[in-house]
Amino acid sequence: LLPAPTPPGAAAVHPRWDLVLRILASATAVVALTGLAEWLGPRLSGMLSAFPVVTLILAVFTHVQRGAASVAVFLRALLRGLLGFAVFCLMLSIALGPMQWNLWVAFCVALCAQIVLQALLLWRTGS
Repeated sequence: LLPAPTPPGAAAVHPRWDLVLRILASATAVVALTGLAEWLGPRLSGMLSAFPVVTLILAVFTHVQRGAASVAVFLRALLRGLLGFAVFCLMLSIALGPMQWNLWVAFCVALCAQIVLQALLLWRTGS
């Protein structure tokens, strides 16, 4: 549902303070979530901890520095990657849960499933 990607422009020149500001934004989010973890509970704080926080920080910085079209390109790629991660987690939970496979075999199967899905997505989208 995201708009079609536009060709990226010239590489962005980031100010010297850019990385420090990103680190501070990430650290602030981690400290805030850690502080709220007891109130949020383990399930909700776990869901909020990784991808939404990282995505928010990266999307905001991308938008400020490169514009809306670059955010759309970023989110398209992120969603493809998260789909592969979801397949990896699903396969791993099935292999370790109901199938009760060896840990190494389960990880290998989950990784292969993710690689196959990503290859199919790259082939399908031509990117």
